[in-house]
Amino acid sequence: WNGQPHHGAASRLIHLVSQAASNGGSLAAPADADADWLVRSLRELGFKGPSQDGMMGAHGDHISDLIKQQNRARQRIHADADAKRRRLLTLSLDEMEQSDVGRGELGAAREVLRRLVAHGSSCPAVAPVLSGLGAFLSAQSSSDSESHIWICSREALLNGGDDLVPAFTSALRALRLRSHTSVESGDGGDLTFSIGQRVWLCPELAALAALCNRYSRRSICAASPTGSVEITAGAFEEANVEGVARLRCLCTAWFFRVLG
Repeated sequence: WNGQPHHGAASRLIHLVSQAASNGGSLAAPADADADWLVRSLRELGFKGPSQDGMMGAHGDHISDLIKQQNRARQRIHADADAKRRRLLTLSLDEMEQSDVGRGELGAAREVLRRLVAHGSSCPAVAPVLSGLGAFLSAQSSSDSESHIWICSREALLNGGDDLVPAFTSALRALRLRSHTSVESGDGGDLTFSIGQRVWLCPELAALAALCNRYSRRSICAASPTGSVEITAGAFEEANVEGVARLRCLCTAWFFRVLG
């Protein structure tokens, strides 16, 4: 299989070999626009023909070996893609852990969450993560002293595929979460997040929790929240906002929580 050149009919070639495996080693020779390339490729793979009746064939044991090679190649492709996705997530989390967490912005966070939902509305990996974030933010919004953490499996952020890894990490940044994943865990193990200190008011966290839960319910693949929420020994500190600025923030948080 590694010797086959890239061609638009490559998937058809794989199908023909599978067809021969289920038909006693024989198949009708292709006769369409890709016939020349397909016949030549089948011969290179060990098939004989076409015969006068238009059939091609190979010994059953040889076809079984070809199928095994095909399966191993497919497994390698999936394994390489999974490793790439894990490295991408690890790099993104490392950047989060090392970056400064500034004051949160409700409007910006809402837009990032909206883009995540729009990007993965039909992906079953999105709703559990949003529900998990909603539970986490809600728990922290109810406590202005105790600090909470959210523990979720790495797979929860990987199951959406390559495109959703950046979307998930963008949402985590917009929510001003900090990653506390140990170096020893490498590209495996659970992930731990906390909310940055002095970046949100508790009513703002409640508004963000409401948004996450609302967007999760909009998904056609609604599911139970992923991860767990725990209380840590550290203290949680709200953003230092006073006077008219605080009143303005509270009004905005109320609007987002009620109307979205």
